[in-house]
Amino acid sequence: MLNEIMVSITDSSTLQHYLSKMNEFIVKMESQLIRKSEKWNDLIEEFNLYSANLDKDINKIHKCIQYFRRHNKLATEFYAVNIWLQIPQSNIQAKYWNNRLQHILRLCDLVFPLITALQYNDNKIIENIFIVSEVENCPQKRQIFFGNPLIHLINEMHGNNSKIYNVDTIYETVSKFLASYIFELIRDANQKGRNIPDVSSQICCKFVSCPKQNCQYHHVITSPSILHKRLELAFLQYTVMLKLKVLYRHRLLKEEQSIEVLGLQRWWAERLVKVHIRYQSPQISCPEVTCMVLANLSDCTRNGFIEIARKTWLRELINNVSNFEIMLKCMFIFQQLKDKWGIDMFDWEMSKTTKLLNPNNLPIGFEYHDVQNGYHRAIPVGKRLSLFFHHLKFDHVIEAILNIKEFIQYAISKNQKVNLVTSDAFGDLVSLMEFATSLIFAVSPRYCDFFLPRSYLVNYFDTYSAVPLLPKYDRKDYLTAVKNTFDQVQQLLELLICKEQLYLLIILRLIRLLILIGLNECTFITRVFSLFKYLNNKVSSAKIKKYLKQKSKESLINVLYNDLKETGCDSLIIVYYQLEDIPSKISKWEKCGIIKLTYNSAKSFRSALQQIKSSVVTGGNVISKNQSQDKNTGLISGTLKQLAISDCPKAQEATRKIQVWFRRIYKRVVFRSDYDTLFNKIYNDMTIFCQTLIDEKGKEAVRKYNILLKGQTVNVIAELIMLQEKMEVIKNRLKKIINNHPSGTDEIDSCFELEDDLKYDQYEKVELALKSLS
Repeated sequence: MLNEIMVSITDSSTLQHYLSKMNEFIVKMESQLIRKSEKWNDLIEEFNLYSANLDKDINKIHKCIQYFRRHNKLATEFYAVNIWLQIPQSNIQAKYWNNRLQHILRLCDLVFPLITALQYNDNKIIENIFIVSEVENCPQKRQIFFGNPLIHLINEMHGNNSKIYNVDTIYETVSKFLASYIFELIRDANQKGRNIPDVSSQICCKFVSCPKQNCQYHHVITSPSILHKRLELAFLQYTVMLKLKVLYRHRLLKEEQSIEVLGLQRWWAERLVKVHIRYQSPQISCPEVTCMVLANLSDCTRNGFIEIARKTWLRELINNVSNFEIMLKCMFIFQQLKDKWGIDMFDWEMSKTTKLLNPNNLPIGFEYHDVQNGYHRAIPVGKRLSLFFHHLKFDHVIEAILNIKEFIQYAISKNQKVNLVTSDAFGDLVSLMEFATSLIFAVSPRYCDFFLPRSYLVNYFDTYSAVPLLPKYDRKDYLTAVKNTFDQVQQLLELLICKEQLYLLIILRLIRLLILIGLNECTFITRVFSLFKYLNNKVSSAKIKKYLKQKSKESLINVLYNDLKETGCDSLIIVYYQLEDIPSKISKWEKCGIIKLTYNSAKSFRSALQQIKSSVVTGGNVISKNQSQDKNTGLISGTLKQLAISDCPKAQEATRKIQVWFRRIYKRVVFRSDYDTLFNKIYNDMTIFCQTLIDEKGKEAVRKYNILLKGQTVNVIAELIMLQEKMEVIKNRLKKIINNHPSGTDEIDSCFELEDDLKYDQYEKVELALKSLS
């Protein structure tokens, strides 16, 4: 129907004839015009649009879309976007797909405010799009001229065969039509997106030299830039899929369409984790890129992703706490997205005990807990996973290591029973093992001086905010911890080595972990070489044998160094805790190109790691949004320093307040992904404010500081508190409605959804904003 409204002439030769006549008219008129008006320019651009449509030139149509958007011609922009979307492409490339997804999102932005409104609000956009005109002296009536396809649609839905209609009838008809139209566009994007390697396929470990003709993986030479483009495109695809929920919640879809929505969104969330977010290998994963993209997600995308984790994966885990594959996936996503509610809910569920009839007969996924009121009780083993991250949060590193060691051992010994059978599940388990091993090296009893891949530092110390690297172990406990790790790696290798091709990337990660143990604790190097000799007779992969055939520490370092840096997504790092004048034992390897991360405090560690990360993303032509803020940060900091040395005591006092406040905000901007967008506005306002202050001094500057502190900030806090109170009232009303109506009805289901959104999304944002300003 939209095609008929936009271009009523379907015959291309006839359309070409009219466009030719139109072109003659334009040429003639332009020669006579002294000044071109805005309406004339709009007319020319519309002519260009339909000419480009006739030529099937999507690039020219794209330029027309940009023009209409800049000039706020929403109805014509709507036409242009639809024309672009209707032109078929035989060979879909990543750039085209990115543009297509962006255009679908734009269409949603144009349409959703119109069709989700509770009632018709005299919206001229719909009337302009569907060529509907007002009826004189009848504000609630609209006229549709003969030949408009909208008449046929209204007659089908309402059985009203006339040319004059009530505005609500037109609004309802158009809303349902547009909802169905957008649903079909998104469903088509879902089907085609599954066949686009950049979006839905894992990268082939053979890269572009894969000999298999029917290999389903993505054949590309990886780099941080390539991985960044893949991940951003995948999240764009997921964001488009999330738009279906708007139509679903407003009950604008047909029943058969509604059934597809949740399953479709889950498939893409699962694909994001499996293909893009989960760490796989140093050649095809780049933690810096993953962290950067996750930190810059829109609220809509981030909340949609968290909702899947909470309402789907976590609920499945609650029903079966012995499913370690879901458990690991759930916890890693909560931690990476810094979803405090999800982390707390995970801990709450893993803290629930169960009574035992026989303490020697424990259910799978449980371990013995205690005795209460004469009953033996068991607790989910998943509690140890929760405790691991809990202890890290408070810098109780040794307690964290002890808990995760027990969890890993249980997972390895009962891998089949706890659903650890896929390469994805084992990959998440190996990530835990890498994390735990890094922490053991980090708190060794001697000064810290050891090798780690850069991916470990970013994946674990940076992503999970572990406070790093201050010696805490005594020698005996340290060696025991290293031995436990070595034994667990060996046990897991014994499990996986018989299916070498299936678990190739996992086995390689375990081999690298053994090498790090041998390099960082020399008393284990003999055991490492002995195990390698044994394994060499059991494997055939050249990639694995490349490590196993080495005979010295030096050759192992060289092979590991070259392997990690193969695609620029990883590298070997010397981590050196500078204690007094004790030199690094392994700094000689700097001459071979290995970077040394030197620090003497948690703060200097963070700073040194950020420099290494920045060199990766800029070297790979991936520019973080945070980097674009560096100039503004310097401006603000410089302004504050100048005012801090002012002779005026009030200026000094105000400056100190601003400095503390600014540091809080800036840390959230740089390191957190869950801050409210209000912080961006405050940060930008601060930049503009400091620019103004550069040329002003004395009392006027102090006055403006006080206005900023006591005016805008106080107003924001007051508004947030009022909003918090209103939300509490709404939440109580919802509870009353839920309690007074029978369960299972559509209305109650809708109330539950609203309550969840209010409680776990909006309320958290307000609370977070208040805390940030306190």
